[in-house]
Amino acid sequence: MFFLKDKNKDNTTIEAIVRYKGQRYKFSTGEKVCSVHWNPLKSRCKEVRQYPDGALVNQRLEVWEKHSKAVLSDFALKFKVPTQAEFKDALKIAAYGGPGEKETLGLVDFAKKHCETCNKSQGTKDCYLSAIRWLKAFEDKTGKKLYFADMNNEFYKQFYTFVFASGTVNSPNSFGTLIKNIKVFMNVAEEDGLHNVTSHKKSSFKKVDLDVDNIYLTVEELIKVHELKIDREFLKNNCPEMLSKHEADNIRFLQLAQGRFLIGAFTALRVSDFTRIEELNIKDNFIRIRTDKNDYPVVIPVHWVVREILDRGFDLYEKIGDQTINRYIKVLCRCAGITEPVVLAKFDNAVRKDTIRDKCDWVTSHTARRSGATNMYKAGIPSISIMKITGHHTEKSFLKYIKITQEENAQLLSQHPYFKRPEA
Repeated sequence: MFFLKDKNKDNTTIEAIVRYKGQRYKFSTGEKVCSVHWNPLKSRCKEVRQYPDGALVNQRLEVWEKHSKAVLSDFALKFKVPTQAEFKDALKIAAYGGPGEKETLGLVDFAKKHCETCNKSQGTKDCYLSAIRWLKAFEDKTGKKLYFADMNNEFYKQFYTFVFASGTVNSPNSFGTLIKNIKVFMNVAEEDGLHNVTSHKKSSFKKVDLDVDNIYLTVEELIKVHELKIDREFLKNNCPEMLSKHEADNIRFLQLAQGRFLIGAFTALRVSDFTRIEELNIKDNFIRIRTDKNDYPVVIPVHWVVREILDRGFDLYEKIGDQTINRYIKVLCRCAGITEPVVLAKFDNAVRKDTIRDKCDWVTSHTARRSGATNMYKAGIPSISIMKITGHHTEKSFLKYIKITQEENAQLLSQHPYFKRPEA
């Protein structure tokens, strides 16, 4: 009954075919699954440890099957063989309620339901929830409930003004992420047959994606951080303000931030992935892990710096949060002398402005991933090989991620045979 819409894609929609009295009815369940975790013989997701959402998806497929049988049973009692349109209309009513309820289903209501039932990572769901909060705040401000048909150019303009007037969003890219997720809600609802609105697909209803300034740490800078020996003497000489009743915690967090950040910087993994690496992920001098965002398997050679960290007895089972890394890695980079002034263009109320800070103060947990990708690229590793780790699907999007200066780019080009005199 159930099958994958496109089994060649990493993630694809689950569709269904129901046969009745010589007729064939096809519909989309709206559910998505990682293709490698689909069992075509059972027409269900594999319920394995690597795919914890499989059981939940299967439960929802059981509900769809129940609705389908109930709908066909009703038609059988009427001695009627439904058309495709009649079957789909009856199935929608069974799944989402009667016509009156369907008409009052708002975008926020649907988005909440989708967020609760989709098999996405927690990070993606958090982004969905952020978009839902903004949509709800917009409803409260305007006093008007949003429906699918309201997603047009006029809404886009009003929502843009509303978001930036709040003072809590400065970057057009942040607004673009909200729009991207609103379009996700609209597309899923369209697949479920809840609307036929197309205005959100027009170029004017766009996800803003501007190239922004970011920094990365060179291999030399990363090694400086690696060579810091963190103990009480380190605190005394570099950050005496941390010598307090929380001294032991500060030492522990500095050590954890140092180890985890460097592992991230020499694997180019996302923070949600490099903070999950444990001993079971490391074998034969390779790190093997499935990415949290898209459940994609990656295999990465263990860099010599990572090997030294592990050989020193770094505890991979002790966890540290993203925000804790952000706080302590700045301290470590300052202590490592990564303090030259850096000018970056940032946004203030959607206006790009130059801001000067010491380089260490620009460093965040995400700098690790960007540093890893950039340093691999500078070392001459082919883009396609790095993309197998970073998960970028196109070289265009990957190259936007690489943060080398014009000067560094010229240095790389100077080593190319094109710029050298041919040997006799």
